[in-house]
Amino acid sequence: MKKFAAKLFDYIERYSSYFVSFHLRPKRADKITTWSDADLNLPKMAIVVQGGLLLKDHFTLETVKLYKKLFPNVLLIVSTWEGEDVEELIAMEQAGAIVLKNKKPADVGQQNINLQLVSSRNGVLKAQELGAIYVLKTRADQRMYAPNAMEFLFHMANAFPIASGFAQEKRIVAVSLNSFKYRNYGVSDMNIFGTTNDVLKYWSAPIDDVKNDAVGPSSIPKKLCEVYIATEFLKSVGRKIEWTLDDSWNMWKEHFVVADKESLDLYWYKYARMREYRYPQYDGIKNNQEMNFREWLNIYAADKKAIGSLEKVKQILP
Repeated sequence: MKKFAAKLFDYIERYSSYFVSFHLRPKRADKITTWSDADLNLPKMAIVVQGGLLLKDHFTLETVKLYKKLFPNVLLIVSTWEGEDVEELIAMEQAGAIVLKNKKPADVGQQNINLQLVSSRNGVLKAQELGAIYVLKTRADQRMYAPNAMEFLFHMANAFPIASGFAQEKRIVAVSLNSFKYRNYGVSDMNIFGTTNDVLKYWSAPIDDVKNDAVGPSSIPKKLCEVYIATEFLKSVGRKIEWTLDDSWNMWKEHFVVADKESLDLYWYKYARMREYRYPQYDGIKNNQEMNFREWLNIYAADKKAIGSLEKVKQILP
């Protein structure tokens, strides 16, 4: 397979003006023999795998098996739905996961946001009930392959002091995948790490508030569910939402830190899944530029302002 791909990409490079790279990840946990370092000083942590199961290639099940291998001391909670594949759920429990079968809300909301709120919140509540001090909320169609990823997220949350004056214990660690620098409050909701209390606040947005066409000015479409979830969290910890890019950058500086998806070796089995880099482009800056650690650190350290930053940015996202 590697030789075939290398020949194919060599052909593309020879007859085009592009360099090409590729990367292969094992589908099954038993084909992965990496491990995490032992660290007895970490607090009790949990991973909440949220959403409907991805049955193809037993993706969610193999993710559970991999996480139990890489993070043996971390609680693993699968927060899914009644009616999911029974055999798959039993296999997950046998692999060491705690399985929650939630009842779906009657109104799933735009882009299924109510499903995400219910399953995420219930999973984090279970982690809190079981004594987890920190929790990662992730998705059933995503997988981290990196050893020491949970230790890394813990240190990310604690390496940068939280801004004072807010009802927030530590920084929330967001992930660069689908977090956007030029989208107001564009925090990806797919992977959220922090103290259990903070993450529970993050997933406690009222589901009834997702019924109108906008979550702020009319220029902020309601379909950006992640914007709604982020701003509701910010309001719950005492931040006034100004709906400006400057305030959004200050939000990143004061409440969040960003972990690059590459640091987690994060794989998303959806959409353009065969493109390792979905967004990086070389024909100018567009407003789908991801907020990665590089961009976050520059904002954090240099107190950068957004004024004047958008003049040459091509608008391709709402």
